[in-house]
Amino acid sequence: MTEIKRQFERLALYEKDVPPVLVSGAGEDFYAQLYDVSPLGAGIFIHNKDWDRDERPLPSRGQPLSLTIRLNKDESFVVSTVVCYVAELDKRHKNGFQIGLTFVTRKSESIDRDDKMIQFTQVFRPLAYAEDPLLFQEFLHFQIEAFSPNEVVLRTSKSNRSLIPGQSLNLNCLLPNSLQNKCKVRIVKIDDHSEDEGSYQLRCRWIKPSDAFKESLAEFILIAKPGVSITEMKKMGWSVTHMQRAIRFRYVSQEKDMNAILDLRLAAAQHEGRWAGMRDSSVMLDAFDPLGRQIMCIVGSKVVASARVIFNEGKRSKSEHASYGAKIPVWLWKEGFLEATQLCTHPDYRGADVFHFLLQHLTRITAISEAKHLVFHSTEALVPVYQRLGAKNLKIRVEIPSMPGAPLHLLSFDCESGAMALGGSPLSYNVAFKKMTEFTAQQGLLNIAPHHELYRRTIGMIEPLAQHIERRKRKAKK
Repeated sequence: MTEIKRQFERLALYEKDVPPVLVSGAGEDFYAQLYDVSPLGAGIFIHNKDWDRDERPLPSRGQPLSLTIRLNKDESFVVSTVVCYVAELDKRHKNGFQIGLTFVTRKSESIDRDDKMIQFTQVFRPLAYAEDPLLFQEFLHFQIEAFSPNEVVLRTSKSNRSLIPGQSLNLNCLLPNSLQNKCKVRIVKIDDHSEDEGSYQLRCRWIKPSDAFKESLAEFILIAKPGVSITEMKKMGWSVTHMQRAIRFRYVSQEKDMNAILDLRLAAAQHEGRWAGMRDSSVMLDAFDPLGRQIMCIVGSKVVASARVIFNEGKRSKSEHASYGAKIPVWLWKEGFLEATQLCTHPDYRGADVFHFLLQHLTRITAISEAKHLVFHSTEALVPVYQRLGAKNLKIRVEIPSMPGAPLHLLSFDCESGAMALGGSPLSYNVAFKKMTEFTAQQGLLNIAPHHELYRRTIGMIEPLAQHIERRKRKAKK
């Protein structure tokens, strides 16, 4: 411990720079003044006038003491210490006793297991800062090295010497996937063992983080840690309800992309009880794959969802659903439609909002093409979900080769109306289509009449409420 302590230069404090500390463990409690401090220890000073050595012996070397340090009028914390030296000070203006203390981390503090803590490389470390709770107008700056649902590991410069185990900090976390987030933490442990002699580590516990902040932390993991699935995160205690900034969309451009989609289709089918025991994903390839546009939804380096868009050009011979025997209404042929098929999501990524963003891409492609409608098939259980988004049930059943023996419902979605917030409920528009419409309109790819634009903007004002309700729904399902 002595060797570690020498690595820190104590921060000198002057009388009344900080409030007096309450010292317990030496018989009767007493107040003393902090005269220096570092993350590993502190020095306290007792005036001669406040201590009668004839009646009370001074604390001795090795004796445990507790310090109650007041941060403000409403908050204080207790830190356990051991006396490392006692010295008498006899100066002209200052007579009393100096007691050197070494901080001791409480063994009762529970520490997360290593398998719950997500570590980040230096490239992906978020930043944080906090106002020093002890010193006036001092700011502390940190890198976030790792975190779990309960704890966070911070690295900071050794020039920040006023941090003490047990102390709380009002952190401002700068996550690249969200706006500045405020959260309170309590320092559990300070570790100086590092190859970097100019910094040290803080192990802290989150104090009642908001749901929005926890969601931002979970989303950041998906961005910074390729290969970590939603299922794995749920096992670690995370609630993943949205992942917009973690998602990338690409079109198939090479053979390995198509192979990844076929693997995904097989995994999704087997999760639903079909193609049990099959290992060759090439069985998922069909005659329409070379004719359509394949969309890949990627998180990290993994394809987690996909869909296929068929451009039938108004010809029955090029229509996938017509080839399955579906009698598509004449009005759809007149107004024009695209077809979305082979929609699937990896089992480990269900329960978040992957589906909504995939649907946004499908409706955007439809809205900027010469077609007006998007036609797709659905299981009976999902029909109400699509209808809430504005889809119309065509009352047509169809059976597709990849799902034999399971007649599906054929639905259509008016993408033009959806883009103008005229289809479905206002809540559904804000959750599923608002960002897509704004992006497409900014690019000049949508021609929205002024009165429709005014309505769309008015409806868009309730987006925060819509997102909040959607998150609550997902949590309720879990």
